[in-house]
Amino acid sequence: MTLSLLHRILVFSIFLTIRTIVVEPVLINDPDGFSVELIHYDSHLSSFYNASESISDRVMKAFRRSQSRLRHFQRHMRSSSLAKRSSASSAGLIQSMVSPVEGDYIMQLSVGSPPVKRPVIADTGSDLTWIQCRPCSGGCYKQAAPLFEPRNSSTYRTLSCKSKSCRTLSVGLISSNTSCGKRGDDACEYAFWYADESYTRGNLATDTFTFGSSEKGRVSVVTGIAFGCGTDNDGTFNRRETGLARLGRGSLSLVSQMGPSIGWKFSYCLAPHELSASASVLSFGGKAAAVSGNGVVTLPLVTEEVDGTLYYFTLEEIAIGSRRIFVVPKGSRAGVANVFSDSGTRFTYLERRIVKQMVKALSSAIPVDPVEDPNQMFHLCYGAGSESLFPKVTFRFTGGDLEMGTRNVFVKVSEKVTCLAVLPTDDGMISILGNVAQQNFRIGFDLLHNTVSFASADCSNL
Repeated sequence: MTLSLLHRILVFSIFLTIRTIVVEPVLINDPDGFSVELIHYDSHLSSFYNASESISDRVMKAFRRSQSRLRHFQRHMRSSSLAKRSSASSAGLIQSMVSPVEGDYIMQLSVGSPPVKRPVIADTGSDLTWIQCRPCSGGCYKQAAPLFEPRNSSTYRTLSCKSKSCRTLSVGLISSNTSCGKRGDDACEYAFWYADESYTRGNLATDTFTFGSSEKGRVSVVTGIAFGCGTDNDGTFNRRETGLARLGRGSLSLVSQMGPSIGWKFSYCLAPHELSASASVLSFGGKAAAVSGNGVVTLPLVTEEVDGTLYYFTLEEIAIGSRRIFVVPKGSRAGVANVFSDSGTRFTYLERRIVKQMVKALSSAIPVDPVEDPNQMFHLCYGAGSESLFPKVTFRFTGGDLEMGTRNVFVKVSEKVTCLAVLPTDDGMISILGNVAQQNFRIGFDLLHNTVSFASADCSNL
């Protein structure tokens, strides 16, 4: 055997070895953290924006998206609760009912080397990030951007069934009638089903993720991010989105994977929806993610035993003027996980009895007569222009009080009508602090100390 041939064999062997190495995600610049834009679904900046739609049209679509997410969370909770009681084997194709497809915010990121831009739905409601990939073995939904081609990325690595990421992927029901790496290549294959029967299947892999825009002169690069490379995807996905980016508390979320590099911290600041030319901001690590200054309210995050991926805290009561509405009895408030924050759900959802009491207290305190909701979706509405008469509303949590602005509690549903942006749920397991309630707060999550901090901010001018 010639030296040249030996050299080629050695190089090829090293290449194969490198292709199977799994490294922890590393942020290779920006030690002080970095920020990216979040574009609201209805923003002029969004590829989803339709100039012909009225305010009423957009609110109706947002209502349907929120209701869809609520149903997803309800089914996910039930399936997760069932999975906790099951003793299924961890071997096989990993499956789970995960949080909803539809969300309210789009994030631009790039995947691979060289980087390929991917517009994805970003939210705090789940963990695994995935995009559509070639080859579409089972079929892919139509998307405007070309499919991601793993073979064109020098940093793409398929994860094996024995990898830590593959072993920790399952958060719900697990199938035991299929095998991991059934094609004989030991690849970690995943399958996620959504409650609306949408699904994604493919390989769990790692690659380099690039955040930010080279056109704006600032990018941040993170190597070794685990994600789903979906080769069989279908359902209610929109052609303008190429996948989903997840920011939950689980081990495979973007936040958890980048944890050591970003100090386990991230924050976001959501601009009011009606300021449709303004982008919101999502920040990771260091100074970029810091929530500081006067008036910061820091709440302890509470772990919910059924689903540890969501950001839960304890809502004790709601104050409307001088009236107090008790959400949790005084004697049983310690460690109660009764509401979670979800950036992808537009409206806030609380137990029906709480919403009824809010409607009663608000209608008593507002000195004008309510009007009918033209869309028959909301429970208390007033004519536009009467907002100055609305009372102060305070959400009192374990750890501190949040004084909500009118824009956090009411939403404009037409040119002439404003309605209460809090909706009822009959499911005692689910209460959601939606993104209307989170507008114009800088909200920071510290996964190391299990806290969430709120500070009032003008999120349209950051």
